[in-house]
Parts: sequence; structure tokens; C-alpha cells
Amino acid sequence: MKYFDAHLGLPSPDLKGLDALLRHVDSQTSMVGGNLILNTEAEVELCFRHLDRLPPTLNTIPFFASTLEVPEPLRRGGWFKIHPRLRRFGPQHITEILDGLRTASLKPKGMMICCYPWGPDLRYNISLPLVLEIAKAFPEMPVLATHGGGYESWQFRAHAGMLRNVFFDFSATMAYYAGSDLLRPFQRYLLHSSDRILFGSDWPTANPEQQMAESVRLATEVSISSAELERMFLGTAERLWPEMFHPAVAE
Repeated sequence: MKYFDAHLGLPSPDLKGLDALLRHVDSQTSMVGGNLILNTEAEVELCFRHLDRLPPTLNTIPFFASTLEVPEPLRRGGWFKIHPRLRRFGPQHITEILDGLRTASLKPKGMMICCYPWGPDLRYNISLPLVLEIAKAFPEMPVLATHGGGYESWQFRAHAGMLRNVFFDFSATMAYYAGSDLLRPFQRYLLHSSDRILFGSDWPTANPEQQMAESVRLATEVSISSAELERMFLGTAERLWPEMFHPAVAE
């Protein structure tokens, strides 16, 4: 199956990490392109210093901060990422984030929100209300809820599933929660919101082959073939990042 990986990362913010990413991209013969997520200042700096090494099939998505000037080549796609736990955002920051999106000199074309609750500190577990507030405040802007919500996947389905500008990938969740009921919302999206589901791996956290196999298994259970699943994944990705698909998908 051909696929666009909506969620790739760097193993480390240094040349060793960049080399590992490039080897991974070269090894994925079925991958037509992908998003490289830059969650930190160090990752932004690394990629800006080595722009010439980044293949044209990778779209960089830096973290969002209204006061940060991200170099133009790294933000040409117009998408940004918010990782509440890494950025230590709590409930009190939601209004500040919304104000920052409204007043940012560069208006985002789309936003990715890390939606994978993890760790002992619950103060930063704000992804669901953050997705809802951004999606409602900016109804024309796509909002990608990553990881399908992790163990909150059913809550995301219940509260964000009806918002037409909210999209979902199940990166990492597909591997960590394989075989569990927490992946059932993925089947609901396939059956009822197939135009808003994406494939993402969250490599190097998870293995794309393992996650694609689990995606195909779940799709088959609800009578969706791997060919249909490929069309769903690629079709949604092409609508969100059309500049990454020409002429790659036409081949």
C-alpha cells in the first residue's frame, strides 16, 4: 500500500537523529511523502541548518508560538503543531493560545494537536478541550487530532467526531493499543467520516509497518479493503497537503 505519513519525528535533535530519519525515509518505498513534526526549538534549528538535506517529499510542521519567528522555509506549508505536555500548557493557556492564533502575523492554514495523554502530571492533559475550542473558533481551518486521542479515543469520537474540520490519525496508538477496544473509534471514522482519517506512524516512536497492518486488519473487519483504505488515507492527505502530492501520487 502506498501511504502518506502524516506524523514523522526526529529520534534526536542532532545530526545523528537527522541521519536516522533520512535513512528511514529512504527505506520506506511505499511512502509517497510525509510530515516532519518539529516540536522544539532545537529541532527547528537543526532542520534550518540542514535544509539542503531534507527531501522535497517531507513537509515540515513546526511547533506553534505566536511570538516565535520560524524560518520561512520551515513554515511554507502553513501548518503548525501544539504539544500541550511538551510546552507545559494547562487549561489556563487555552484562551492565550486562541488569542495567539487570532493575532499571529502568519495565519496558520492548519493545526496539529498532540492528543496522547501520558505521564503522571495531569495538568497538561488539555488536548480534547483545546481541539474543540480551536475547531469551533476557526471552523474553516483543519485541525488534526493526532494519535486518535490515545486512551481517550472514545471521548474524542463523542465530542469532536461531529466537527467537520477535525481530522484524526492513530499514530502510535495503533501500535500501543493494538487489539484493544480503544481502536474501535477508528472503524467508526472509516464508516462514517472516511474523509477525515489519515495514516500516521509517529516514527520513531512506533513502526509504520506494524501500524499499517493493524489499520488494514481493523478495516477488513468492517468490510473495507486495503485498496479502499489506501484511497481514503491518500485522498484525505492530498486534500490537506496538495502541494506534497504532485506528481507523487500520479505515478
